[in-house]
Amino acid sequence: MPILFNRVVLLIVSNSSSDCIPFDIVHLSQQLESVASRDRYRLSRQLQQLGLQQGQGDFESLLAAFVTALQVSQALVAERQAHIPDIVFPEQLPISEKREQIAEAIRDHQVVV
Repeated sequence: MPILFNRVVLLIVSNSSSDCIPFDIVHLSQQLESVASRDRYRLSRQLQQLGLQQGQGDFESLLAAFVTALQVSQALVAERQAHIPDIVFPEQLPISEKREQIAEAIRDHQVVV
């Protein structure tokens, strides 16, 4: 069984002439950093299995399913990041005047009661 994580492997998989998926195991493993943390382990195991099953029977469909799952997870992360609200400190609240002191206290002391 060859270990494929130490080198770049490029294989073009095609179900039709217009549907080509490049299989670059190093590039795909780097993309795992941008997936949801809940999906990272599962997808890394699937990628490892893809490397071992390269060239076997249903490799094309497994690769297509992996790429789809990778893209879905990346889209979920991008959507969540797009909806992170901005932190707003309304000036009418008295605590807003001391926000720098509060941030400094949290930064300098791990436990704030």
